[in-house]
Amino acid sequence: MYNQSVEVAPQVYSVSQFLDLVNLQLEAFPAAIQGEITSLSTRSHAYFTLTDGQSKEPAVLNCALWQSRLRTLPFELKEGIEVQVLGHASVYKPSGRFSFIVEHISPVGEGALQKAFEQLKRQLEAKGFFAPERKRALPIFLTRIGLLTSESGEALRDFRQHLGQFGFQIVHRDIRVEGLNAIPSVVKGIEWFNTHPDALDGGVEVLVLTRGGGSLESLQAFNSVEVAEAIFASKIPVIAAIGHERDVTIADLVADVRASTPTDAGRILSENWRLAGDKMQYFARQIKQNFQQVLDGARDQLRQTWERVIHRFTHQLTLRQQRFAFLSNQVMAASPLNRLKQGYSIVTNRAGTVIKDKKMVQKDEALTITLSKGMVTAKVE
Repeated sequence: MYNQSVEVAPQVYSVSQFLDLVNLQLEAFPAAIQGEITSLSTRSHAYFTLTDGQSKEPAVLNCALWQSRLRTLPFELKEGIEVQVLGHASVYKPSGRFSFIVEHISPVGEGALQKAFEQLKRQLEAKGFFAPERKRALPIFLTRIGLLTSESGEALRDFRQHLGQFGFQIVHRDIRVEGLNAIPSVVKGIEWFNTHPDALDGGVEVLVLTRGGGSLESLQAFNSVEVAEAIFASKIPVIAAIGHERDVTIADLVADVRASTPTDAGRILSENWRLAGDKMQYFARQIKQNFQQVLDGARDQLRQTWERVIHRFTHQLTLRQQRFAFLSNQVMAASPLNRLKQGYSIVTNRAGTVIKDKKMVQKDEALTITLSKGMVTAKVE
């Protein structure tokens, strides 16, 4: 059997349709390119070419930087300077010209980057980006944290390690933290948390933007106007902990709170919890000490009261004993028996009547005489 392949005719596009399709594909592939600026033209927009001085064969790329980006550029574009650009390729339909649409541009080299940093710092300071009165205080005892950092960096480990075990809830978004591609990654991360209030029950209370230390070139994403604007626009307070203690980026200056390192950011967020724990232990000791003092005082007061009661009881008992002795003496002194001991006697008749007067007896009447010791009988003559 003979099989004859059937050729499928390619789809036919108009020139405009084809270029639209090409541009759609080109926009899906952003790129970062480094080269030297030549043929610079700045009117409302900036147009220039990038050349590759290290290539063996001439290589030229037409670039366009729109007015909205040019207006916020933190350094002056000049021919001959080395730059890195981030963006995507595009074909301009009316002329068929292939160009690179620049979304971000930064100079290459520590000196140029430092100069761009100072220029951007002055621009943002004039706009009030660093004003202390716009910075928000963090909740005293926060627990819900949005974390923006690279999942492979040391910053993530250092931050978590020094955050402590205080019941924190953390939602981590992995971002790029170096190179021009880090700029849209950071911006999207901040915007994601601001558009997803349900990321944690109760809402995220603070965003922590952090990475480890590095050169000025490696930190340039955090010295970009795009990241500064994203932090400035965030509805959630932002802590920036970029690099080492000596590293101060634009992101640090715009953020509500600056931490010198990722470790410092963890300590800042947990400091109030640590202090509260220390205070609770202090108050517990104070309560125990005060209770012991009250108990000791009550015990002393009870002992003193008891001693006073015993003293009063003993005193009253002594007084009553003395009174009893006095009364006993009085009774004894008045007792007939006591008088008998003194030589007196009691005379009674047969009826037991005490004879007090001689008229109470008759002649020959028998009488009984009671002495101190014993009795005798007598007869009246």
